[in-house]
Amino acid sequence: MLDENKTAGLLLFFLGIASGFIGVFLFFDKFFLCISNVFFLLGLYFLVGTTKIVRFFMNRKKIAGTASFLFGFCLIILRYGIYKLFFSFLPNIVNFVKYSPLSFILEIPGIKQLADYIMNNKRLPI
Repeated sequence: MLDENKTAGLLLFFLGIASGFIGVFLFFDKFFLCISNVFFLLGLYFLVGTTKIVRFFMNRKKIAGTASFLFGFCLIILRYGIYKLFFSFLPNIVNFVKYSPLSFILEIPGIKQLADYIMNNKRLPI
């Protein structure tokens, strides 16, 4: 039989998984992704306890995964999407494709409007 902490941990863990799926289905909605990360971490905390969760996340073999998870969590919390990092570089990519053998791709109707928007947008992403 599960005690109260493990029951709450399972509930939070599954709420984290469910809200993560909802966040992905809603085109990476920031709110649901943030809540899913919080629920997931709290669920793990209640399921396994403090010492085991610290040992799990600070394991030498898993430190790269832990760092990328925390980095993504911070990006979501700070409302700084990864696309904002590279938005000012997109005109360079469009120019490269325009003068390459793949330039016919920029003539496809949907992609043509997107490329024109990227090239005409002079606002910096700050």
